[in-house]
Amino acid sequence: QSHLETLDLSYNYDFEVDEVLRVIQKSSLRVLKLRGFNMNDDQTRVLARNLVGSQIEVLDLHGNEIDCRGAVAIAEVLTKTKIHTLKLVANQIQTKGVQAIANVLAESQVTSLDLSFNKIESIEGAEALARALPRSKIQVLGLCSIGAEYMKVILPYLPYKFTISSAKDVAVEDVKISESSQLRHLIIRIGWQEELRLVE
Repeated sequence: QSHLETLDLSYNYDFEVDEVLRVIQKSSLRVLKLRGFNMNDDQTRVLARNLVGSQIEVLDLHGNEIDCRGAVAIAEVLTKTKIHTLKLVANQIQTKGVQAIANVLAESQVTSLDLSFNKIESIEGAEALARALPRSKIQVLGLCSIGAEYMKVILPYLPYKFTISSAKDVAVEDVKISESSQLRHLIIRIGWQEELRLVE
């Protein structure tokens, strides 16, 4: 078995998912980065099945073509993996995918989740994520580009006071916190300019 621990094939179009799977199966891989790998839902489902029982702790699928079906496939196996860092930035994930991931967060090992620049455009998706936070192990949460109206749903579940710059439509200065939550860092971009940052 190979002692390879990190594999980064980001933006490398010369490799197929099947080749990546062979590496996973024959190594003790801990970090897998497949940014801009043109992965679709079918390929994501195949990858997800091979994550079960693997040593992978960091999975970065930034900038692929994953929508709700791919997100659901990842969610279905997440609790059977060792993944603590999951980056799904800039895909096509919508409400059903967000709900699926949120529903398994509490039972998973995930401490860092980045769903920035997806299509979280429903109150239902925001509510599912919000309800999952206090019961999860999440310490770092990325939600860049989420709309202010959906962020308002999540704010009451965050564990600390926060400061807001250039986000006039999110006029909340203090939030009630859940003592059980372990969330520590949160940077949210509302649009391209405004930033909301959590502070202790």
